[in-house]
Amino acid sequence: MCFAFWFNDFLKPYASFKNEHNFVWDGAGYYSYLPAFFQNDFTFQSHNYFQDSFLSISDEGRRYPKYTYGVALLEAPFYLIAYGFSYFYQLPLHGYTSIFAGSIRYGCMLYVLIGLVWLRRVLLHYFNEWVTALTLFAVFFGTMLYNYTFIQSEISHAYLFFLFCGFMYFTHLWHLEAKKKYIIYLSIILAIISVVRATEVFFAIVFIFWEVKSFKDLKSKIFYMFKNYKLFIWIPIIGFLFWLPQFYVWKKVFNEYFHYSYVGEGFFWFDPQIWNVLFSFRKGWVTYTPLVLLAFFGILFMKAQLPISKWVMFFFIGISVYVYSCWWDWNYGGCFGNRAFCQLIAFLSLPIAAFINGVLNWQSDIPLKKLCQNLLLCFIFLCVMMNVTQSYQYQEQRKIYPYSNSKDIYLASLRRFHYGVGFELLMIKREHIRREDAWIDGFERDDKLNYNKWSK
Repeated sequence: MCFAFWFNDFLKPYASFKNEHNFVWDGAGYYSYLPAFFQNDFTFQSHNYFQDSFLSISDEGRRYPKYTYGVALLEAPFYLIAYGFSYFYQLPLHGYTSIFAGSIRYGCMLYVLIGLVWLRRVLLHYFNEWVTALTLFAVFFGTMLYNYTFIQSEISHAYLFFLFCGFMYFTHLWHLEAKKKYIIYLSIILAIISVVRATEVFFAIVFIFWEVKSFKDLKSKIFYMFKNYKLFIWIPIIGFLFWLPQFYVWKKVFNEYFHYSYVGEGFFWFDPQIWNVLFSFRKGWVTYTPLVLLAFFGILFMKAQLPISKWVMFFFIGISVYVYSCWWDWNYGGCFGNRAFCQLIAFLSLPIAAFINGVLNWQSDIPLKKLCQNLLLCFIFLCVMMNVTQSYQYQEQRKIYPYSNSKDIYLASLRRFHYGVGFELLMIKREHIRREDAWIDGFERDDKLNYNKWSK
């Protein structure tokens, strides 16, 4: 917690120093529901405090956020705190001031800390205190979660990490003692996940495969769920209740209860950009977060006593990489690293902990055992140093470009804080990419898919 509050000031967005808000880019769309609700303006016409380009325009000329309201729901308690403070001190109440921005950022930090507490309780059931502590340290400071907690806390990934940790925690509790209240909690968490980002509901497979060691176990669990349908019927019921506000907004804007708001965006299912998503210098997941290699190798260290089998973990990672690499904008816009994977680190903490436990508690007296253990610790600390440094370069120095970084810029920025003319020339030569044109023209795509044909 001390680290969190210190880093909140250290990595404060540039706009905060000018007494402005940081609701820009995708964060503006997620947040826009709250001012709309409190101003009773779901035409979104009064949202003149951020870039209008991040509000879409309907065929009838109405403005709307293409994102669902889930992030705004989680931000609401901290919006109310800022609203009450602003009201008491007679400050502007439109929601786009540094008071509101600061409150939302502290709220995001609190959610992540709660998520880490939940994750710790799950890990402690399978690993000792030292392995758990080192895993949490690596997960928080050595991955993109650090950036999306302190720097870009206005968008969805840190909130999804919190929700994923909660889903794992209550799944764990339900398998210890099958109480109805845990199903209710799981239903609420899954419903909120769906209204934050509907595509993330696939995380529900964690519940299905938790403590499943064989095909026989899987059949038994599915049979149990069908037999006790009165218990599990709460999942769709609560999910529907959480979607009612979104249906209301779509009805107000489009005069229809369901609307696909990501118009003109979709997946290239037969052209996954797996190499680019994982290893490219522009936005590779492993390139910017090498610590996830521990998760990949950790699958081999997962033992039978863990709640998820290594085959399920392998399938989960594989299908996640495939799906995320098929999205039309595989580098996911203006962000640090490949942000699509950020929230998955909650689940990947299991193989990371398995790898750390396997190395630190090696039973056999093999040669160079101590050397391997020290190399692991050095690797984790180097990954943390790299992640914190690059986050600083990205936010404060603006030397890691959000969506068109190149190999030359990436290598030139390593271990560098003072930039001369040569580096600035590299920045000028970065890859200038218009993402919409790149998609329509088939840039870096094998299929050269025609946009009009696809859109039909």
